[in-house]
Amino acid sequence: MQRRSESLGLVVGAQWDELAIGTNAIGLAYETGEPCVVFASEHWCHELRGMTGWAVPILAPNRGCLGVVALYSRWNDDQ
Repeated sequence: MQRRSESLGLVVGAQWDELAIGTNAIGLAYETGEPCVVFASEHWCHELRGMTGWAVPILAPNRGCLGVVALYSRWNDDQ
């Protein structure tokens, strides 16, 4: 899973805003300031359509979003 994540760019410091990569949990949490889930087929990026992402923004008073903590896992259509 770690190699797969790294090959997709799911690493610390990567750029995952909506303009750069399309709809994804990390960019959505950053933009909205709310926890979110993006299910496999909801991702704009084709490479992420086999995964589901959960993301929570890290907010600072009067400073907005400092970053995002995210968890991605593979989605298996057989489940």
